[in-house]
Amino acid sequence: MIKVIKSLSTLFLVTYLVIFSPVINVASADSSLNLSKISDISVDKLTPQKRQQLQAIRQGRNREIVKVLDNPQLQKLSHYLHQGQNLEQALAGLELSTEQQNLINAIIEFTNLKLQDVVVDYSLLDVNQ
Repeated sequence: MIKVIKSLSTLFLVTYLVIFSPVINVASADSSLNLSKISDISVDKLTPQKRQQLQAIRQGRNREIVKVLDNPQLQKLSHYLHQGQNLEQALAGLELSTEQQNLINAIIEFTNLKLQDVVVDYSLLDVNQ
């Protein structure tokens, strides 16, 4: 029951953010802005505050993903990450249930929207200056 509530709340948050956030609606309307654009912006060009925001968003994502996994999966994930795999590769190597996969996908999608929000705010500020 708790897992169902978690998945519904995560789904609600993603939906809420997409519908009610004007910056993200503008970003999602522009199909040229995708996650590769986020990594294209040089971290050196970001202000320290923006870098901290991105780091905090990623740390929050990691905490949420950890809540979805059980102990053996956490150990495998840690092992894969220490081997040098990125998060996407490490998660693909885990044997996740459909519910876990859906929750993690929702967490990642929600995180990506937040990251886009920070980057779009930064690029709009950068263009206006």
